[in-house]
Amino acid sequence: MKVEKIFNELGFKKVDGYTGIMYIKETFENFELIGKMAKRIFVHFVDNKVNVSKSFFIGAGTDEGIDMELLKAINKQCEELGWLKDSDIK
Repeated sequence: MKVEKIFNELGFKKVDGYTGIMYIKETFENFELIGKMAKRIFVHFVDNKVNVSKSFFIGAGTDEGIDMELLKAINKQCEELGWLKDSDIK
C-alpha cells in the first residue's frame, strides 16, 4: 500500500508547497473555557528528519503524541525515502 494512502486513512492530507513531504490532519477539540478550537497535526519529512507537531488556530503549538498507527505510517514513509537503511542504524 502506498504510504500516502495510509496517511489518508489516518485522516491526513499530503500538502504541496513545502520542502520535503508534509502531511496535515485538521480536527477540532473542545475546551471547557474556550469552546471548540481547530487543531492541525503536522508530519513533516525533510533533511532526514521527521517533525511532528500540532497547532491550534490561535497559533499556539505543542508536541503531539504519536500512536502506533501513525508511527507505522511514519516508518513506511521513511522506508520509501530510503532513510531506513541497515547501514545507517547504529
